[in-house]
Amino acid sequence: MSIESARDLASLARTCRRFYPLAMGTLWNDVYLSTTYEWPGSLSEYPHTASKRALSFVRNVTLWVYEEPDDNYPTSDDFYELFEFMSGCFRMLKDTRAIDTMNLHVGLYDPNNYRPDCNDIIEAINSTTWRILKRVKKMKLQVLGLHIGRKTARLVDLLSILKQNVDILGIDTSPITAWAPLLQSFPGLKTLEVRVSESQPRSLQAETTFWTVVSQLPTLKTVWADTIPIPPSLDSLHFSHLIGLRLYFYAGMPYGEWTRSLVTIFQQMPVLEKLLFSHGVSTSETALRGAPCKSRQLHPRI
Repeated sequence: MSIESARDLASLARTCRRFYPLAMGTLWNDVYLSTTYEWPGSLSEYPHTASKRALSFVRNVTLWVYEEPDDNYPTSDDFYELFEFMSGCFRMLKDTRAIDTMNLHVGLYDPNNYRPDCNDIIEAINSTTWRILKRVKKMKLQVLGLHIGRKTARLVDLLSILKQNVDILGIDTSPITAWAPLLQSFPGLKTLEVRVSESQPRSLQAETTFWTVVSQLPTLKTVWADTIPIPPSLDSLHFSHLIGLRLYFYAGMPYGEWTRSLVTIFQQMPVLEKLLFSHGVSTSETALRGAPCKSRQLHPRI
């Protein structure tokens, strides 16, 4: 929605009682909050920029309360700005009672990785993260997506606090050995999106654990698994609940590994409806798509 359209709707909501619920429902249905973009604008400054009545119309929330660290970020000033942003988000969540869907992007910072003068503000940020997670845990959401930061500290603790509530779980690059055994603790998981960096050491045991747990989660319907081949020792497992699958393998992965995974897909995933299978070749990518997989037909993506 354009800024001009939003202003017109807001004006309509203020001047016409009959159209107030419709206009406000359109304006406030979707909320997106990150340190680089906010919709509605400046909502992280709540309660100065919105009312409780306006928040009653919020149904879908995307919330980024973690920024990936790199060589130049975050500095001490960045941490203070992030803390102010997160505090406003928490105030907003406390007064939002009718959210249906939330996508939450979180992570924790390790104070040992920063200068001693940052310890207090990092502690405040991590404490606010826990407060947000505990608030989300109490919400009666229809769909909860939990997306874990790539360089987060205390990964296991983050995964544990909302494990009974999560419908969509995203893990980006964190070592597979740290989280693969924990997947069985997510009884209502419907979508799993994971990525393992090709630079990380391979673990056959962890890869075996990952696919074994995937086969044992009856609610799981869709899996995105980058750089996690299906071990040949799992030829007795059946994935009769999966209807969507995306697999990506980097160019250096041995030919036999990813081709065996492809064979497993067509032999052990009988109800699969959507498949995206990609293998990096130099700087390009070759993808195979089953459309539908029940027909056992493969088509190259051009």
